[in-house]
Amino acid sequence: MPHLLALSPELHLLISSYLSVPDLSRLSRANTYLKTLLVPTLTSRILTTRSPTYGRKLLYSAARFDNLRLARHLLSRGILSFVGNGALLNDAILTEPDETVLGLIEAGVDVTTRYPNDETPLLVAAGRGRDRIVRKLLKRVGDNEVNACARGGRRAVMMAAFGGWTRVVRLLVKDPRCEVRASDDIGRDVFWYARVGGCLNVLEKLLFRGNGSNCVKGMGKEGNREGVGIGVEMKENLCVLVRDGLGRGGRLGAGATFMSGV
Repeated sequence: MPHLLALSPELHLLISSYLSVPDLSRLSRANTYLKTLLVPTLTSRILTTRSPTYGRKLLYSAARFDNLRLARHLLSRGILSFVGNGALLNDAILTEPDETVLGLIEAGVDVTTRYPNDETPLLVAAGRGRDRIVRKLLKRVGDNEVNACARGGRRAVMMAAFGGWTRVVRLLVKDPRCEVRASDDIGRDVFWYARVGGCLNVLEKLLFRGNGSNCVKGMGKEGNREGVGIGVEMKENLCVLVRDGLGRGGRLGAGATFMSGV
């Protein structure tokens, strides 16, 4: 390697023209000089060969290290046609650090993509407590995306409450566009999810003490608490039914269907 590094830039470029994408990628990581010299060649090769693995790595790297110029160039050259399967941002939220995801959003990656179960990037981020990403997405998405529903009618605020992600719950409840009082497809509201997720007190403080844009002081606190209690009791009863059904080797019935929506 020392002998290779001593070669002239012209020879490095000539050698790189004969290398495969994996070898070219490894060589570009040898030092800062080679990275600066070879990234244009590597970029061109990846776009030509349409390598999903190395295309994703290059795009993620550009986003994470604030190389927005390269990230936007890759997007303009159609890298998403062979990277990400139509839901790149959703995937990145599941696997990448905040800096990468925030860089992708800043570079202009679509923030409205959906998984087959209709989860948007906001829903994915809310369900996993990625509060920095949720904050960024709320500045980029429209009203429909704030209240978009995944399969079963679950919304971002419900997903956050179910996971007990109090910071995300606060961000969503304080957004005036968030329809906090909506219910999922089987009638469970955000209070039910918050009770199961252990953040009911936080939600109640936000909604009943005037600390958020969705303050609902006249909504009827006791009624909601009663509804939450009924919902939790239903879930506990169904857990018993499912457990007993499995213990007898029987088939899961309506209880399993209900639980699968959680």
